[in-house]
Amino acid sequence: MSLPIRIRGNDAEPDLHRLSIVYDLRRVSVMEGLRAALTLFSLVAASEALALPFLQESALAAMFCCIADPGGPFRRRWPWLLGFAVVGGLQAGLFSLLRAQPEMIAVLVASAWVMAVAMLRIYGQAATQFAAMLTVSMVIALDHAEEPRVALGLGLAFAFGALWAMLIGLLLARLAPYEPARRSVSRLWDALAAEAADQRRILRDPAATEASWEAHARAHRRAVRLAIEAARELVLATLRERAPLTAAPAWVIRLEAGEQLFGALIALSDQLEASTEPELRTHADRLLRVLRPICLVLARAALSDSAVRLPRLQRGIDTLAEAAAAIEGPAGAAAKRIVDLVRVASLLAIPDGFLPKQSAMLQAPWRQRIIDPLRASLTFRAPAFRHALRAGTLSLVSFSVMLAYPTTYGHWLAITMIMTLQPFMALTWQRALERIGGTLVGGIIAAWLSLLVTGPISLAVAIIPLAFACFALRPAGFGLMVTFLTPLVVMLTELNRPGTSELEIAAMRALYTLAGGLMSIAGGLLLWPSKERARLRRALEAALVAHAGFVEAASIGSGVARRTAGRATVELEASLSRALLETSRSPARLQAALSADAALRRLAGLVTALHIARALPEEWRSWAGTALRALAAGTEPPPAPAEPGDNLARLARQVALIGGALSRFRGTAPG
Repeated sequence: MSLPIRIRGNDAEPDLHRLSIVYDLRRVSVMEGLRAALTLFSLVAASEALALPFLQESALAAMFCCIADPGGPFRRRWPWLLGFAVVGGLQAGLFSLLRAQPEMIAVLVASAWVMAVAMLRIYGQAATQFAAMLTVSMVIALDHAEEPRVALGLGLAFAFGALWAMLIGLLLARLAPYEPARRSVSRLWDALAAEAADQRRILRDPAATEASWEAHARAHRRAVRLAIEAARELVLATLRERAPLTAAPAWVIRLEAGEQLFGALIALSDQLEASTEPELRTHADRLLRVLRPICLVLARAALSDSAVRLPRLQRGIDTLAEAAAAIEGPAGAAAKRIVDLVRVASLLAIPDGFLPKQSAMLQAPWRQRIIDPLRASLTFRAPAFRHALRAGTLSLVSFSVMLAYPTTYGHWLAITMIMTLQPFMALTWQRALERIGGTLVGGIIAAWLSLLVTGPISLAVAIIPLAFACFALRPAGFGLMVTFLTPLVVMLTELNRPGTSELEIAAMRALYTLAGGLMSIAGGLLLWPSKERARLRRALEAALVAHAGFVEAASIGSGVARRTAGRATVELEASLSRALLETSRSPARLQAALSADAALRRLAGLVTALHIARALPEEWRSWAGTALRALAAGTEPPPAPAEPGDNLARLARQVALIGGALSRFRGTAPG
C-alpha cells in the first residue's frame, strides 16, 4: 500500500491516490470549546473544593459525552446524549463488577460487547461517535475491579457527569440555536468561492489541458457536494426543531441558492473546457473574477445571518450581469443563471417553486431507518459486519494482555486499538497516523505543562485552555483534537492518581498508543480485510444509474435527481480512493474505473449545461438515460439519435467513453 500524505486547508483534493488529512481552521467552533471547558472545569473545581473524589470520574464521563455529542440542533443531539448517560452509567457499574469475575469470562463478554457496539456505525456518524465513546468508557470500567457498592457509585458518577455535560450543552445551545445551520451554509459559500477561483485560474492558464479541468472537477465538485450534504442535513434538522419551511429563514434561501449555483458553475466549466473562443473566455474570466468575492461576502452574511450591504454588492452583481449578457449559447444560459442565483442569495427574494417542498423534510419510517440497515449488514460480505468481527477479535487479544498483565495504563492499549481500527484499511492508516502523531505532540505539551502545574488548583485551571482547544479544534481535524486531548487526559489522570509524574503518564500513553495503533494496522491487514476493489463495480454501476435518472429529469430544477447523482459520484470516488491506496501500483482495472469516473463527470457537466439552456431534446434525454442504464447492466446501449449538434455530439462521445472504460474495467475484473 502506498501512503502519500497531504495536509490541506480545505476539502478540495484532486488526487485520489493521496491519503488526505484535513486541517481546516475555518471550522473551529468556539461554542464547543466553551462548553467543554465550562463542563470539565466546573466538575474538577467542585471535586477539589468539596473533596468529592467521585466527581473526578464524572469529569471523565463528561469529556466522553462531549466527544460523543453529534452536534447540530439539540433535538437531534439529546437522544444520543441521554442514551450515553444511561447506557454508559449502567456499563460503568456492570463492567467494573465483571472485572472481578474469572479472567476468561471478562475477556469474552467484553469482546462480544465491543463487537455488538461496533455494529452501531451502520446508522451514521452520530452512532459511530456514540459507539466509540461507549467502548472507551467500557474499557476504563473493565480495568477497575470493584465491590458492588463501589461499582454502583461509579455508575452513578458516570451518569451524573454525562448528564451535566448534556445540561451545559443544552444551555449553550439555547444561546445560539441556529449557529450550526448558519455555519454549514457559510462553509458552502466558501467552497463555491474556491471553485470559482480555481475555474478562473485554469481559464487564465495557457498551458491548461483536459487533465487540468478534470482535476478541478474531481476536487471542487466533491468538496462542494460534501458541503451541500452537510449543510442540508443540519438545516433540515434545525427546521424540524425550530420552524416550518414556509418561514424561509435567510440560511434556508442561501442553502438552496448555493446548491443551484453549484450546478450553474458546473455547466459553465463544461462549456469553458470545450471552447477556445477568446471572447467567451474573456467575459467568463470577468464573471468569475467578480463571483469569488461575492461568494465570500455571502458566506460571511450566512454565518452572521445578516443582510448584505446592497449598494456595494449591487455593483458587483451589475458587473456579473454585464459579463453574462455578453456570453451566448449554453454558457450564456449558465452565466445568467449564476447572476439570478446571486441576486436571490443577496436580496433573499424567493421565486416561485424555488424552495424544496415540505415533503423533503419528512423522515423515513423507523423500520426503514433501523431494521433495514441492520438486516443488510448481518452478512459477512458487509464491511460493517467484518469490521465488528475484526474489532471483537482484536479485543480478545488486547483485553487478555490488559487483564493478564495489569498496569496502571494498560487500558490505553485497547482504547487506541478500538479507536484507530476502521472498516477500510486506508481509513485505518489515516486514523493511526493522526492518533499516533497527535499523541506524541500532545505528550510534549503535557511534559511542558508538568513544569508549570504544581498543585490541584493549577491543575484544575490548566484544564480550561486544554479543554477549550481540544473541542474547539475538533471540527477542524481529528489530529488537532488528539494533540490537545492527550495533555487533557494526562491532567485528568493526574487528578485521579495524585503524586504520579505527568512525564510518566505522557510517556506511557504514547507507548501504549503506538502499540495499539500498530495492532489496529496489523488487524486491518490480516483479519478479513475489506478489499475495496471488490466493491468498486457496484459503486460504478450505482453512479451510472443515478446519472441516468439525472439525465432523464425534465430540468435542472429536479433537485432529488441532481443530489442523487452527486452523492453517487462522491461515493464512487471514495471507493476509488480506497482502492488506489490499497496498492502501490495502478492496475488496468483501476485506471479504467478512473477513466469512467472522469467521463461521467464531464457528462454530468454537459447535461447540466444543456438542462439550464433547455437544449436537451426529449429524444436525447431518453436515449442517454437508457444508454447509461444499459451500460450499468452490462448490455449494449442503443445507437444515438441522428444529426446531433456540437454539444449533443459531445454527449454521445462521453457515453461511448464510459462504455469503453467499462469494457476494460469488466474485462480485467475478477468474475
